[in-house]
Parts: sequence; C-alpha cells; structure tokens
Amino acid sequence: MSLVVANKTDDGIILVCDTKITYKHDDLNPYLAGVVKITVLNDHCAVAFAGDLGHAKRGLGRLSADQTAIQVVESLRDLSTDSGFNATFIVASYESQCQLFRIRDGQADEVASVWIGDQEAFQAYQAFFTESDKSDLHANTESTFLQVIQMPEECSPETGSLYSRMFAALRAVIDSQVIKSVSGFVVPVFIHKKAFVIGSYFSLFRRPLLISELTATKGVVPFGDASTGTFSVNATGIGRDHFVVHIDQGQLGIIFSKQGSLLLDPEVLSNIDEIDFAATIASRFGSVPAFAISNSPGHYFRKAESHLRSYAFDLAESFLTEGVRVSSKSWKAEPKDREKRYDSLSACLEDLGPPLSLPQEEVRNLTYAFYLRGVCRFATGRITLALQDFRESLTLDETFYNSMVWLTRTHREMGNLDLAVEAAKRCCEKHNRCEALQLCSQLLLEMNRHEEAIEYLQQSLTLDSNITKLPESK
Repeated sequence: MSLVVANKTDDGIILVCDTKITYKHDDLNPYLAGVVKITVLNDHCAVAFAGDLGHAKRGLGRLSADQTAIQVVESLRDLSTDSGFNATFIVASYESQCQLFRIRDGQADEVASVWIGDQEAFQAYQAFFTESDKSDLHANTESTFLQVIQMPEECSPETGSLYSRMFAALRAVIDSQVIKSVSGFVVPVFIHKKAFVIGSYFSLFRRPLLISELTATKGVVPFGDASTGTFSVNATGIGRDHFVVHIDQGQLGIIFSKQGSLLLDPEVLSNIDEIDFAATIASRFGSVPAFAISNSPGHYFRKAESHLRSYAFDLAESFLTEGVRVSSKSWKAEPKDREKRYDSLSACLEDLGPPLSLPQEEVRNLTYAFYLRGVCRFATGRITLALQDFRESLTLDETFYNSMVWLTRTHREMGNLDLAVEAAKRCCEKHNRCEALQLCSQLLLEMNRHEEAIEYLQQSLTLDSNITKLPESK
C-alpha cells in the first residue's frame, strides 16, 4: 500500500510520500526495492499515486512532460473509469495558480488538501500531525531523533511550519513500525524557485531497527549491533528526476531515477562511502548531495592512504588534494574568506596574505597530507610539485621526519646535491636514525667527500649492529 499527503498553501504546494511497494502476496524491501510515488512531470505539474502499481504505471504511461495539468487530469480521469482499475492519483499544478486534484473512479475533484493510500496509515499520520507538542512526535525511551530538512525558497513561516509538520508526521509513521503498509524513505516534493522539485534532508536517529526488513538482500547493509547503533539517512533531491540516498553506517547508496518511465526506480550501490557516493552523483548528474556528514579532511586523507598502499598514486593524490581544499576553508579567521578553497598553504597566503589561523587539529593532518601528496607526485615524475609539497609539510612541522627524508631525496633527484646534503644533515641533527645517516653518507660519497661519508656511516653502525662493518684501514 502507500501513503501520500498533499496540502495547498497561500504560496505553494507540498507533497510527501513513502517508498514501500506491496504486492498481493509479497512485501518488497522498502529501501532497496521501493519506488518514489510522486513524479514531477515538469516544472509546473507533479503527479502522485497509490494503489495497484501496474495500474499506476498504465496511468503514468499516458502522460508526457509537455502536457498541461488540465490535460493530465483529464487523461487520468478517463483511465480511472475503466472497470477494475485500482489506482488513485493526485495532480498538483503550479501554472496560473496553485491547484490540487484527486482522481479516482472517474471523478476529478479539486481540493485544498488530500491524502491517498492506506486509511490506517493516514489516521496515524493525522494523530502525529495534530500533536500540540511537536517534540513528542518521536517520544520513545528507546529512540533519539535528529532531523535537518531543506525548506522551500521564500516560503512563508506558515508554509515552512506546515512542511516541517507534514515531514515529521510521515517520518513518525514510518519510524513507529506499527503500520506495515508504509515504510522506507520519506520523499518530499514542493515548489522551489517557481518549479516543483524533490526535497532534501538528513535524518539521524537511534532506535531498534528491523534488520530483516532493511536487509532483504543479505549482506548489503552490515549494521552490526543495530539495536544500539545510530542509523542515518542522507537524502537529496536533484531537480525533478532523481532522488539519491546514502546510509553511511551500511556503506550503501540508493539512486532513484526515471529509468525508461516516469517512475523513479531504485539502483543500489553497495560498499560505497559518502565520498565515493558524492563523486558518483557528481559525475552522473553534475550535482552533489545537499548534506555532507563524513567528508572531513581526515576522511579524504584516510581514503588516499588506502589507495597509496595499492600504488594508485593519481587516485590517492586526487583525494589528498580534495582533503586539503576542504581543510582550507578553516585557514582564515574572516568568515568572508572561508568559502574559498586552496590546494596549498602558499596559494592561500599569496591570495589572502598572512596570517593563517589553522586549527591545531588540522596542523598534524595537513603535515602528513602534504607529505603523502609529495610522495604521489614524486612517484609519477612531477618532481617540482613534490618538492613544493614536502616544503609545505615542513612549514607546518619542521621536524617531521618523513618529509625531511623525502625533501632530501627530491633535491638529489633534481641534481641539487648541495641542497640534498644540507637537507640530509639537518635531518640527522633532528633525528639520530640509521636511514637518515646512511642517506647522508651516500650523498657525501657521490660528492667525493669520503671522510665525511665514513663519519656518518660509522654513526649509523653504532645504531644498528646488523649493518656490515667497514673494514679497518691499514
């Protein structure tokens, strides 16, 4: 079954629906095999349905994006007169004025508010909606709920309040798990910038989950201890043709799109984190999820490390650079400067001038990130860029061993042996380690400075007895 609710306001129309599909002898997984029951036909018309999915598809199959709302209403009304036709429709129009129509049994009635679907579900919805204390919508000793929703642009406070209550009421029906015919995701549709669009939201809550319901496909959503874990839904409407959802805890992405019909059907992407999901959405649709939860600089740097371990240097570099750009929003104290993004400290200083005000927790991350990016660039032959990265790393921590060693190697690769020796000696002064001492010795040998080379090599022998000792001079 279904539940779709629509309301007309002084400055718009709001619709909300769930995604569960129920067949006569089978309940499909509402998350992985559901369907969005509202389709935005064009900027000025949206159509919702409830009832038999096959009959609803027949109705939607008669429609096209170039039809007016009145043509849509007439087409669906004519179809609903067929014997045995079991689907009800809502048509929302935003043309010369806002209009709502309910179509069933050959009748098309203009209404100010309407619902279609499961009556028991609507009664539960109405009970939640009319609660005077909105904080009680999710009152449950086993549940904690957090919700952020995108509001329609330039809507009145009354419309904003109505939308919030409609969204929360349907969310509460789904979360209660009492009405089995309504489940899955809340999908909101409203008028935004003078066109119907699918809304975006982020929900984070803690409650016992029906894992058997969520994991009809075994292993897709490995939540672990779901009775105590936090479950989040990061949902984004992209225009009128796509609704994308990411569930971070399950590393699961779901893309609802029009695939050969007006219905938004799901495509499931398993084992995908938020960063990769956002990249997938950007490459396909030229947009990104509305909310970013797990994309701090540290998330990008950890992904880069995993790619670096498999020698995917270009991919690792791209994640490191994006992590630096995300971090760069926090480098300046002035709020007006925080929207700018930079690939390096030097680029930021050149553009905005000193001082930089890096948060302390970012200093260590960036020190390591610039070092890793320098290694990636060195490995792919971009030696000058690698040199810049190692210098950036040492700007943040002049004693960071890895960057000191790689700065030395980079000078050597560029043929600057004097600078390489200078860097190696500085490293040896800060870190009395075999690798640094041996590197310095090798460089000195290459410059025919044998006595100094022997001195550094002898120092390394005192630290590591496994190194073959030099023969005694005669």
